[in-house]
Amino acid sequence: ADDMGLGKTVQALAHLLIEKESGRMDRPCLLIAPTSVLGNWRSEAARFAPDLRTLVLHGPQRKAAHGDLAGYDLVVTSYAL
Repeated sequence: ADDMGLGKTVQALAHLLIEKESGRMDRPCLLIAPTSVLGNWRSEAARFAPDLRTLVLHGPQRKAAHGDLAGYDLVVTSYAL
């Protein structure tokens, strides 16, 4: 994997924006990442891809949001170690 700070997150967000703008994104994209970077994904999406409707599923509220996933373009969650 590439080192931190080389733009992987921004590249992924740019790709998702292209997919959305072209009409090819017909369902949310699921991104699974370590818990330690969930906040980074949220802030980078808000900064570089504000047109992506982003949901971060983490903690006790994660199950409550399952019914509303179709209203988002990007769903970010973590995995247990």
